[in-house]
Amino acid sequence: MKKKTLIKSVICFSLVGVTAFGLNQMIKKQPDLTGKYLQNMVVSAVEPDNETLANQDYTVLVNAEHPLQKEYVPRNLVTVSYTEEKLTEVAAKQMSAMIRELEKEGYTILPLSGYRSYDRQQTLFDRKVFELMQTNKSLTKEEAEKKAAEFVEIPGTSEHQTGLAMDVALRDDEADPPMEESPEGKWLIDNAYRYGFIVRYPKTEDAKKDVSYEPWHLRYVGTELAEQLQKSGERLEEYKEKILS
Repeated sequence: MKKKTLIKSVICFSLVGVTAFGLNQMIKKQPDLTGKYLQNMVVSAVEPDNETLANQDYTVLVNAEHPLQKEYVPRNLVTVSYTEEKLTEVAAKQMSAMIRELEKEGYTILPLSGYRSYDRQQTLFDRKVFELMQTNKSLTKEEAEKKAAEFVEIPGTSEHQTGLAMDVALRDDEADPPMEESPEGKWLIDNAYRYGFIVRYPKTEDAKKDVSYEPWHLRYVGTELAEQLQKSGERLEEYKEKILS
């Protein structure tokens, strides 16, 4: 999530080994930069049950109010076709099938970031904090953490840890139009539900201010619910609130 920042961060830290090494050394000296900000974000949270997730609850809600435990790792992670990215088995198969149909239509999307462990998310978050503190020397650690959370999810609050979410990109993200304006993005908005995926989050007039529209972030919820949400225009949050009320 957080498309531009995520894509640039992934490419940069994958290719520039020396920079990554130096940064990792810095992170080792400051092992948990999330500190008080993380505690404030999840103080009243209810953690999803591990056993439920292990049994493939595709509708599980994960966000700042509903974080995952650090130890949670989804079962049956498999590689999505043409990539090294992983999703849980059913989600991976459906993603692969969707990519093949897109190709038949003459479109190409690049699966960029699938399953991410809690520790991986911690690293991404810490890197953003480090970057912000280097850019603005006047920022305190707490201020940098709060600002970093605008770009990178706090560890435990990312859907990627479920193995049910995939960020995708266009072939040339810098030259291509925004995802939602591209033919590929429009296709996903209209058709991803047929493969059990929803676009996070629907762009609606009454959308909550704390939820960003992310047309590149696809979340597997199963074909039945995906079709239901496609028709209603509801967000997953609204669906879960309704059935739990």
